[in-house]
Amino acid sequence: MSKLKRLLSLFFGVVLMSVTSSCSALSQLGGQTIRQTFTDEKVVVLVEAAVAGESKKVAQLAAQGVDVNAVGNNGATPLIWALSSRNKSGVAALLRANANPNLRAEKIGDAPMYFVSMGDDPELLRLLLEHGGDPNHLGRGRIEERPLTQATAKGRIENIKLLLAAGADINAHDSFEESAATSAIDSAQFEAIALLLERGYTYNISYLARGVQIRHVPPESDAQRWKDKVIVMLKERGVTTRK
Repeated sequence: MSKLKRLLSLFFGVVLMSVTSSCSALSQLGGQTIRQTFTDEKVVVLVEAAVAGESKKVAQLAAQGVDVNAVGNNGATPLIWALSSRNKSGVAALLRANANPNLRAEKIGDAPMYFVSMGDDPELLRLLLEHGGDPNHLGRGRIEERPLTQATAKGRIENIKLLLAAGADINAHDSFEESAATSAIDSAQFEAIALLLERGYTYNISYLARGVQIRHVPPESDAQRWKDKVIVMLKERGVTTRK
C-alpha cells in the first residue's frame, strides 16, 4: 500500500469517525470540494443532493443514469461523501439507488464497509448491511481490513453485534494467528474480546490468552476490570493466564 493510499485511508477513516451531521461541516473531503473531486457536473449535483439529504433528488438523478458509484480524483465516491457528512437520508437514498458499500476505490484502498465498521455510528453500519454490505468484506485480503477486525480494534461494541448478526466470521484469522480478537489487545479493548468469547470465538485461544496476559493497563481502570473478566472467561475455557 503506497504512502498516499495509507494517508487517504487514514483521513477518510478519521472523517467517518468524527464529522458531525451538519452538511456545512463537510465542505471538503481529502482536501477537495465536491466540485474539485468530480468532473462530471451531474455527479456533482448528485453528491450535493446526497450530502444535503435530498432523497428524492438522488433517486431522480440515479434514475436518469447518473453514476452513483462514480470515483472522484481523490478516491472518494458519492457514498463516501454522504457517509462522511453523516446524512443518513442521503446515504439511504444512494444505497437504494445501488451505491456499492463494498466498492474499494483504488486511491483510498478501502471500501465504505471498512470505514463505517470502525466508526461511532452503528446506524450507518446498519444501513450498509441492509443494502448489501458484506460483513466479511476482504478489502485487500488482510485480516486487519475486515469489518469485524476494525470494529473490535476500536472497541465499537454495537458495530460488533451488528456484524456478527449479519454473518461476520468470528473466527477468521490469518497465517500469523491474528484475528478480530487479537486485534483488540494493543488498544486494550478487552470488553470487545469478552463479547467475542461470549458469542463463540474459539480460534487459538491459547495465543489470545498470551496476548491478554502481557498487555498491561492501569490498575483499577475499566480496562483492567474487563481484562480480569476475559481472564476468567479464558479459564472457563481451559486456558490459564498468569497475572
